Amino acid sequence: MPNSRFNQRNVVLGSGLSLDGYGATADRRMSFVPMPDAEQLVAFYNRIDTVIVALEPEELANWSERAADFVGTLLTWYCLSDTAEPGYRDNVHFTREQPGELVRRLQALPGRDIWLLASGDLVRRFLEEDLIDAMSLGLGPMVLGAGVPLFAPGSPRRDFRIVSTHLHRSGLVTLNLDRVRTAESA
Repeated sequence: MPNSRFNQRNVVLGSGLSLDGYGATADRRMSFVPMPDAEQLVAFYNRIDTVIVALEPEELANWSERAADFVGTLLTWYCLSDTAEPGYRDNVHFTREQPGELVRRLQALPGRDIWLLASGDLVRRFLEEDLIDAMSLGLGPMVLGAGVPLFAPGSPRRDFRIVSTHLHRSGLVTLNLDRVRTAESA
């Protein structure tokens, strides 16, 4: 289990990653990496029950449909957006809350871990507030050449340790990492 300050539900950054460090394509699609083996994907989905994203509507629909193939409609989706009207529609809670505010509210509720499906600035914002307890990164065997970096420039240093890896039949490599917190970072 990740090293959590809260001893509650952990925030897990789960994202694909190209060999050249991109977490999304130039047109902001995050579904460019090969799929993990089904049993690994089911194990990940069994770990979580809530998803935080900042995706465009088409990409959000794509991800929620992919997840529903494995876990049905058991996931609760939150979309952080400065432009979408707050409220609940199409099985998604749209919110303008700050990351820390949303995470603290969700961690106060019973449930499993929280999946952060993001790249770029949103990951930087979560790192700045030290909200990421673990990562499950799918390293795809490709160079994109351009796109949205998984970790935006200016992201603060945070230390993690690799707890496991898995090579999938598709060529994807999953790296599972836990946050290392010291007395100085707590």
